[in-house]
Amino acid sequence: MLRSAGRLHDVHRTVDDRSYGGGPGMVLKVEPLRSALGRAVATLPQGSRRVYLGADGRRFEQGMAREALRLAGFGVGGGTL
Repeated sequence: MLRSAGRLHDVHRTVDDRSYGGGPGMVLKVEPLRSALGRAVATLPQGSRRVYLGADGRRFEQGMAREALRLAGFGVGGGTL
């Protein structure tokens, strides 16, 4: 989905950019990421829960997964901001 969102912003479907200072790691461009997230959220049913998984957040455990099964929809994203 992210690669196809990049198509909307340049002919090379570029979704990544250089990090400031040239260090290691991948930096995603804002425009394709925003488009991809918007399209993903638009596909979720009304009343769905969206969860962002990050290293500094709560652990996603089996009980939370069971709870998610009862929801109309459930979207999961992750990465480092």
